Amino acid sequence: MADLKMECPKGYEDFMRQDPKHFCRTFIRTGTKCDAVENNLSETFNGYICIPRAKPILEMLEEIRAMLMERMTERSQLMVDRMDPICPRIRMKLEKTKLESRYCFARASLGNKFEVEGDGNRFVVDLARKTCACREWDISGIPCRHAICCIAFMKLEINDYVDDCFKKDAYENCYKFPFPVMNGEKMWPKVSGEPIKPPPYRRKRGREKKNRIKDKDERSSDGKKLTKVGI
Repeated sequence: MADLKMECPKGYEDFMRQDPKHFCRTFIRTGTKCDAVENNLSETFNGYICIPRAKPILEMLEEIRAMLMERMTERSQLMVDRMDPICPRIRMKLEKTKLESRYCFARASLGNKFEVEGDGNRFVVDLARKTCACREWDISGIPCRHAICCIAFMKLEINDYVDDCFKKDAYENCYKFPFPVMNGEKMWPKVSGEPIKPPPYRRKRGREKKNRIKDKDERSSDGKKLTKVGI
């Protein structure tokens, strides 16, 4: 960022006006333990409710409730028989990062601090504070290749340096609450007042649109290609 500010002050000012903490890892807070800068979470939920969202609001909410109940039950049983204290996907990331750490070299100092050479650069790692100069460990809560190199150098247990939110106990605490069950609509209690009726339906001309309205910055998926005329 210092280089950008020096080379193009106007570009730096425009960049800072966009509130970069929402899309640039340089400005992400380290307390969240999440390095995602995209909207994959919202897109996943959007695809998850793709069928229910086309139904009337009451049926839509009831179907989403049933889907969530099944999901919560499945997830609560997922870790019951698992002996590994680390969640499955995090374990896969750790194993992949272990292979990458083979190309790093650690040089120890006092106070659990290290200099790690790798990727054509040198990084300071502090095992006591669980930080690395590359900030990957600080942001995600999962030891980076430089940290794993130091952990292996000291012959320590890597599980002790993974953030608690990625461990089995935290996972089970998220899904330990039973999802409330409900009777059918005919057995629901009656409420006072007149029934709420939907507004009058007016069909618009043309085919009904069901696709989500895309943002102006999103890539178009209409499949159009340039013609080969003149080639």
